Amino acid sequence: MTAATQTDTTPATAVVTHRAGYARAVRSEWIKARTLRSTWILVAVALAAFIGLPILVTGEPTITDPAEGAVAAAKAIFAASDFVLILVAVLGALLTTSEFTTGMARNTFTATPKRGAVLAAKATIASLFSLGIAMVGFLATWIALGDKLTGPVSLDFGNAQMVRIVVVNLIGYVVVAVLATSLGVLLRSSVGTIFTIVAMQLILPGILLTVPNDIANWVGAVLPGVAASAAVETGSIDPGTIFLTPGAGLAVLIAWGVIPLLAAMAVLRSRDV
Repeated sequence: MTAATQTDTTPATAVVTHRAGYARAVRSEWIKARTLRSTWILVAVALAAFIGLPILVTGEPTITDPAEGAVAAAKAIFAASDFVLILVAVLGALLTTSEFTTGMARNTFTATPKRGAVLAAKATIASLFSLGIAMVGFLATWIALGDKLTGPVSLDFGNAQMVRIVVVNLIGYVVVAVLATSLGVLLRSSVGTIFTIVAMQLILPGILLTVPNDIANWVGAVLPGVAASAAVETGSIDPGTIFLTPGAGLAVLIAWGVIPLLAAMAVLRSRDV
């Protein structure tokens, strides 16, 4: 006696797989960032400082030369950058370090095994928030200053030096965001990351550039904030003064974003979560 064999004629169901790469990591990091209350609190405080401090410190215009006035107008709009960049660093640090302190990093790297893609996505989201703060703050401050930025002291986008100041400042905002994200991976500490950037931006330049030592002066000259200042400098440099040229200043500023990011990627790939 032979048993009848029944053949399964049910069509196979196609299994749809999604590649866990950079694009999906960016979407995931965007969802995480925008659902955190701390993100929007930091954005709100940063914009308030960006707009409010120039209103408080900008006096009535006294410059009569339009070229100098355009430069002065751009500098007035970015007058609060030293403080706002610290808030940008806090935002970038929290986007990275919070996952290590809570253990969420394990889930993140399970969903997206490509750790480099995850770090690049975090740096992208931090940069977009930072650039958004800078651009919205720029436009809002320009409007808020009103009569103080009229006549000779007003923005002139045909002025190459003024445009350079604006562009370098925007690059600086992106660099600080990427740097904070990278340091967050390297140090795995939000406090350590924020203190490091505060030291580089506000403390070390005043020390290293004033001590009578060439090595210390060179170290101070390549700090990100000092490099950004050099990138927009057009005046003559006193003989014997250690200061980067505008081109070198811009290159060093960009390097502060690129080199730490590459180092963080290398460490992230070789170190346990």
